[in-house]
Amino acid sequence: MSASVMKYSYPENAYRVILGCLEHIDIPSDAEETLDYVIGTLTSQEADIFTLCFKDELTYADIGKKYNLTKQKVQHIILKAIRKLSHSSRSEILAVGREEYLKSVVAANEDEKNRYYERICELESLIRKQCEKPPVYITIPINRHVLNPNVLSI
Repeated sequence: MSASVMKYSYPENAYRVILGCLEHIDIPSDAEETLDYVIGTLTSQEADIFTLCFKDELTYADIGKKYNLTKQKVQHIILKAIRKLSHSSRSEILAVGREEYLKSVVAANEDEKNRYYERICELESLIRKQCEKPPVYITIPINRHVLNPNVLSI
């Protein structure tokens, strides 16, 4: 990681790398919990190595010794984890914070639930209207000469 990012402490250093912000960055109040939540979506090896690098500030060589990996493999795993965490599905959570994200998900679910409820009410109303109408009987004349008596007997 670059020295300019690593001069910040956890979780700001990880936020800067994941979100690609080297200048000013707004970090949510629940940043560490949010970061832990999002890191939990990685594989266990990616999560452990990412945490050792950014939270414990171990070097690639030290992490490699711990996991019996080369520095290049450690770097590859960290870059893969950063790429995954930078994806919009995860970076969206990081940008607003876990609590705000969960509130927005709940609000979106409420909106969707309300739309379904309104549609059900509309359909129930249409059914009631159809049931109130008297039934329509259709008389279909049958021409006995057309029917084949061997197929159908009347």
